[in-house]
Amino acid sequence: MEQFIFIIGCGHSGTTLLNKIIGNHRDIYGIDYETNLFFYSEIKILNELQLFISEKNKLNKKYSCEKTPKHVYYIDKMYKYTINPKIIVITRDGRDVICSLKKRFGTINHGLQRWIDDNNQWINHKNKNNFFIFKYEDLIKNKIDTIKRICKYLKIEYYDEIFEYDKKELKLSDDFFNGLINNNKHDELQKFQINQDIYDGTNRWKTELTKEEINIIYSNKEFIKIMKKLDYKL
Repeated sequence: MEQFIFIIGCGHSGTTLLNKIIGNHRDIYGIDYETNLFFYSEIKILNELQLFISEKNKLNKKYSCEKTPKHVYYIDKMYKYTINPKIIVITRDGRDVICSLKKRFGTINHGLQRWIDDNNQWINHKNKNNFFIFKYEDLIKNKIDTIKRICKYLKIEYYDEIFEYDKKELKLSDDFFNGLINNNKHDELQKFQINQDIYDGTNRWKTELTKEEINIIYSNKEFIKIMKKLDYKL
């Protein structure tokens, strides 16, 4: 099964925003919920993929685009069940990701470990050189150039109207809500984040993290190693 795009990366790195933009392209059938597809049995995976292909064909699209951040743990299954998948990885400054996740979980511990673990999955994958990898910060600073490069990777035409995406609510997986400090509060936060326009969420850690929290983050050798590997300044 071919012609699949998978958007992956650590949660809170801009995957939802990218999915909305790319899924708005005239040649792409954008799946507007996190499928958790590769978490399941082989039979269910094959059935779901066939459904996506049928919908894509019905709409006369070139690609189906799916976004589940935690599929970073199932990249091998993408290659097993689809042909030449187009895998797009979005990265974000770990300090800002930790900052965002802190609002949901109350401490920096969850975000710190998740950012490390999720990024290590794709960084160490044997097919990494076939992925399209870019930074959330690039999308914020120059959205047109960034999306043009993605379109070139996908071999589809770029046009400005791609940014006129629907701001409808995206259904997130149950995993999104696990461990939240207040489900009602964070449900509202989720809807706000999903329905807003592109905004500059860079360097928020400078004002939202305490000195103690920053020291804890910087004392983590694996965090520093990945930040350097992804070319983020410390």
